[in-house]
Amino acid sequence: MMPKDCRMPNLDSVDPSLIRCLAPKLLGGDGNEKVNLFLRNYARLIDLAIDEYQRARQSCIYDIEDLSKTADERRKNGHTVYILAFANHFEFCINATARIIKNLKGIKSNNKSPQIDRVTRKFIEAISQDFIEARNAVEHMDEEIQGNKSGNGNPVFPTFAADDTIVKVGKREIKVTNLATLLEKLHQIGYQMITGEQQIQVEQKGVQPCIKFPLRIENGGKNWY
Repeated sequence: MMPKDCRMPNLDSVDPSLIRCLAPKLLGGDGNEKVNLFLRNYARLIDLAIDEYQRARQSCIYDIEDLSKTADERRKNGHTVYILAFANHFEFCINATARIIKNLKGIKSNNKSPQIDRVTRKFIEAISQDFIEARNAVEHMDEEIQGNKSGNGNPVFPTFAADDTIVKVGKREIKVTNLATLLEKLHQIGYQMITGEQQIQVEQKGVQPCIKFPLRIENGGKNWY
């Protein structure tokens, strides 16, 4: 089901693209080669995860707007079902997020990698397992169906629960505000590791987005990666 109101926080203020930040570092040949490989993958995946999150959020908004149309408007202009577009983008986001967490573990295990703030690290460790398990649920859904372990009210693709702030992935539940906060924190960590600089943060309803930078790479209206 789709919610009556989109409760997914807007991550439009999360900038810049980490791939663009990473380019000067790679061209300059700075740092340890293995760490740079982790950072390259980390930067690509965080850009991807945030982009897919935003696309999932927009699909949610489109569906709410479409459902507000009258029956006559739908007959005249047609009715677009955005729930599958939402599911696809949300699934891609969860997949990329779980891979980012694995990359972060690889970066932390290397003694030549940049240090991560302890408080931020503990926060990510506290909630990351939910997203890894959600990603695993998506990856193994075919096996669940084959083994008659799915159903019983558990969706086979990401779907909003009755609570507009929760998305169900199989038996797993993801709170969209936790996902948004996690992506922001992961982006902040990536930015600091790549540039060595702290991002400016502002308070916003329990979420701390970084300041807007006019550095996102665009190519014909599409992100460059």
